[in-house]
Amino acid sequence: MKQIAPGSHLACGDVDRHICVGLDGEWKLCPTYTDPHATLGTLQLIEHLPITTYVGCHWPVKRGKEIWEFCTETREFVQKAERLLLASLETPKSLRELCLEQGPLLGDWPRSADIDLSFSLSGHLSSLKSRGLITGRWREIAVPVTEYFRAHEMGI
Repeated sequence: MKQIAPGSHLACGDVDRHICVGLDGEWKLCPTYTDPHATLGTLQLIEHLPITTYVGCHWPVKRGKEIWEFCTETREFVQKAERLLLASLETPKSLRELCLEQGPLLGDWPRSADIDLSFSLSGHLSSLKSRGLITGRWREIAVPVTEYFRAHEMGI
């Protein structure tokens, strides 16, 4: 954090917002955070910094109330991603299947980028698994993959 004028402070960072936009303002990529809890903690920190300007590398510079709006939008995305993911796991699904299913529900980035949700969704899966809300097992197919499902579905 750096003071840029009396009473004004600048912070720079790289919290993955729920979208990454191009110079044309259009969505280009889904979020790529890997730890939802760290992301939420960083957002809380940013909201409590005495800053007037926030500069990230995947979105335009944020000033004043735009900083709060940015944090709110990002937090809502992280929370929505977890809710949708948990609801989707009523039936077993692989990470790839989850990315392709959840992409259209979470954002309007190009559908070819949905597979990149693997970064964020794998973080959510790890968190849900560590809290005992889901479990995983090998799916026996030509190339085995791990599939995830709600823990209560299998009597666990």
